[in-house]
Amino acid sequence: DLIRYSTPSVEVVVRMMMAARAAVVEDAAYITGAGTTFEPKGLDNYESSAVAGTSGFVTLHTPATAPLFDANDVALMVAKHEESNDPDMPTAWLMRPLMWAQIINKRADAVVAGDGKGPYLFPVTRGAAGSAPEKRLLDIPVFTSKQVPLVTSTTAKIFLGNWRRFIIARSGAFEMAASEHVRFLRDQTVIKAILRSDAGLEYEESFVKTTAVTI
Repeated sequence: DLIRYSTPSVEVVVRMMMAARAAVVEDAAYITGAGTTFEPKGLDNYESSAVAGTSGFVTLHTPATAPLFDANDVALMVAKHEESNDPDMPTAWLMRPLMWAQIINKRADAVVAGDGKGPYLFPVTRGAAGSAPEKRLLDIPVFTSKQVPLVTSTTAKIFLGNWRRFIIARSGAFEMAASEHVRFLRDQTVIKAILRSDAGLEYEESFVKTTAVTI
């Protein structure tokens, strides 16, 4: 009804809405895709090795205090990336928004064990009063996304890598088509949206991921 009885400009609104949704689906596939005809193999489904820099494997980092992500895990993950054959430094962290919130709020104990009132543990520049803390760890940008899947209701993984080694191939652009014939008897318009793309890792060892850690 909206398309039929409103101005032609509403088509742009519908296109933008569907494109935004398609981007979310695409991002999720790049992280957790099964590697089938309908979706590429996501980063989390590549084979992993606990030995840093193993050729053809994503490095798997298990925190010493698992399932907790401790302050020393930040430098350890960066060091494990540096053990790879990639001559470039990692370009970004990827984690869930609540994971990042836990990291920047993590504090050492002050007076009694477990009070969490001491200095902040993670090297995050908290900025001036009223400014948002900069999303960086060891001077590497942090990107947060709900497309990073939950492992359980309270745990998820953290990814670190040189994302220049994450290759995305796209054929054409976002394609849409509409038909009033598919559901002619219902007086409905069917809209089909198609996005053709693929993705793969140039060097698997350019990426490090954690086991499931507590959010």
